[in-house]
Amino acid sequence: MNESNIELGKKYYHASVPKGDWYVVPTRFIEGGFKAIPYDSVDESTYGPSGWEEWIPEEPISDEERENWRRVHYRKDKEGFHYCFDSYSNWPEIDDRAFHRLRKLYLYAAERLNDYIEKKHNESNEY
Repeated sequence: MNESNIELGKKYYHASVPKGDWYVVPTRFIEGGFKAIPYDSVDESTYGPSGWEEWIPEEPISDEERENWRRVHYRKDKEGFHYCFDSYSNWPEIDDRAFHRLRKLYLYAAERLNDYIEKKHNESNEY
């Protein structure tokens, strides 16, 4: 699978690893590959663009899980993206490690960006 076929947020496994044993969730593209979070980590790593296959769960999604994802989607649209994940809920009913890693990374990045903006604002007012 080449970079153009890889979609951010989906699960992929490498052809050299048995399906289901290990996967990554791409978070952003970089020159020569992409950054992704392995299922067993919260840290991004760099991966090359070739040899990837989409990881598709073999078990059908339950009605309860489907309803949980509908609630997340509805709240994201109704409350706004940031509020949905920062203040509305931490979504404990969602049993998906990649979702929670990405949610935490998003909140971490939002906090760092806010801190940076505050710092620059304060620096610009010092003169």
